[in-house]
Amino acid sequence: MDAGGRESVTRGRASGAADFVGFMTFLSKRSLVLTFLLLVGCVNGTQADPSENGSFGALLSKSEHVFFSAGASYAVYRRGEIIEAGAFGVADLKTWRKMTAGTPLRIASLTKPVAASLILEAAQAGSIDLGSSFWEHAPQFTRDCARYKEFFKQKKLRYLNGVTCGDPKITIRSVLTHTASAPINTRFAYNGFLFGKLVEVLNAVNDGKSAEEIFRHQIIVAIGLDRSAAGVSDPGGADVIEALAPPHRLDQENQPVPQRLLEHPINTGAGFIASAPDAARVYITMMNGEFLYEGLANDLMKKVVLKNGALSPYRYGVFVEDLRGRTLVWHRGWQPGNYTSLWIHDVDSQTGMVFLSNTDLQPVTGDFSGHTLADNGLANLFLRWQSASADNRYR
Repeated sequence: MDAGGRESVTRGRASGAADFVGFMTFLSKRSLVLTFLLLVGCVNGTQADPSENGSFGALLSKSEHVFFSAGASYAVYRRGEIIEAGAFGVADLKTWRKMTAGTPLRIASLTKPVAASLILEAAQAGSIDLGSSFWEHAPQFTRDCARYKEFFKQKKLRYLNGVTCGDPKITIRSVLTHTASAPINTRFAYNGFLFGKLVEVLNAVNDGKSAEEIFRHQIIVAIGLDRSAAGVSDPGGADVIEALAPPHRLDQENQPVPQRLLEHPINTGAGFIASAPDAARVYITMMNGEFLYEGLANDLMKKVVLKNGALSPYRYGVFVEDLRGRTLVWHRGWQPGNYTSLWIHDVDSQTGMVFLSNTDLQPVTGDFSGHTLADNGLANLFLRWQSASADNRYR
């Protein structure tokens, strides 16, 4: 506890009213945040009252994912309809602005399934061959690749390990499925940085339009989203960007600390901004055949068989996993020191969930960097709720 905290405790002994203040200050910053949220009402949205035992929010409100977040929001959908949405905490610890279900956040790598859908649609229309050389469609990155590799080597970062600049065997498909690291198409090696360079492919098949234009017109306008923006540079999303929940990291005591918003523009790997319900609407349209073209969901989930015969956990912009008798399509998002997110879609029941946090939760939960949901606490919380809900135990 800092000196200010000890002084508050001492002053708090003076009277009953001051006692309360002293006690509150004696508690950790975490407890102050949680007590404040309790007083103002920490959950808001549609069907998200934790007192209602049937809600996913009731379970989520007790989880470490909420406890350690400055703020978080979520949305649950079933058979094409959002059935629950809510939020916890604050959007900005500097101003104590309350997080709501409609607060926009950066969704980090949850952008990848959306971008992959746009590339698959271009392939479906014959505008691009997924088997063609990636480098032919990414001239700027081709010029810069060696410089990037040297920079990452100096910084001891692994972003381009195993990637040979200009190797014609690296195709759009191998980048899209994270099989571009040597030996190519032999192993799955998640490479979010390289995936983000598919933005040049997207630009090329859209007559040179910017990523902001493409995401705005083909996603935001086409679906009718009102709490989304095509990154922080989207000229049509000024109101949404202004309302964006800024990022937070956890300090050494696991307390959320506000961070500066990074000005990186949107690409195919990250940068899309959305509220949890808006993000859910995007994934609903992707998975039920209402978006871009009818067979999109099947193409996203198409099996990727590696040269050794093993099945890759990653398909065309999404993870696909059979768990507890369910086929799950999912993706996680993690921007270190900034945001974390998770999307899960149960293929059989057409039930899904989107979770967005304005805090980097990876250091305490470990749920936002793995390649399986088997040990993912947030995913298992949702699956437990889903099973109980299906059995009418929460109805």
